[in-house]
Amino acid sequence: MRQKNLWIYWLIAFGIVGLLLWLSGISNLRPFQDIKFPPWIAEIIQHSTVTWGANSFFAYGVSLHPDYLLHKIGHVVLYGALGFCLFRICGRMKWALIIALVMAGLDEWRQWFVPGRTGSFWDILLDVAAAWSAVKLFGRRKTRARRIDIIP
Repeated sequence: MRQKNLWIYWLIAFGIVGLLLWLSGISNLRPFQDIKFPPWIAEIIQHSTVTWGANSFFAYGVSLHPDYLLHKIGHVVLYGALGFCLFRICGRMKWALIIALVMAGLDEWRQWFVPGRTGSFWDILLDVAAAWSAVKLFGRRKTRARRIDIIP
């Protein structure tokens, strides 16, 4: 890849990091909190919510609530895009994943200091998995076609 095209990936990566820092600094980030769902949907959401552990770094929960789903989709999309951009910048998956891991760890650690938010080890794993998946799916490096000469 030509050096002059790397600025686009740098710009996108810094934009994603800025968006992540802004989103992780919002207390009680629950955009669907005040929406009144129909009783049958509320019942499905209530019965589909499972939580392991108390409010700790290793606790985890799964739910069909739109806040939960939007939160996890946000992790996958943003860290996937960040991983792809980092791969294009660094040229190596190892460094892209290390930087994504550090960013995810700092992001989750920061959330412990924001009222109404908690950091989670499982979100860090989700973030790194999203970065890895994006690099595997979209980050293929162009290889030169080998010229094969057949000598009769």
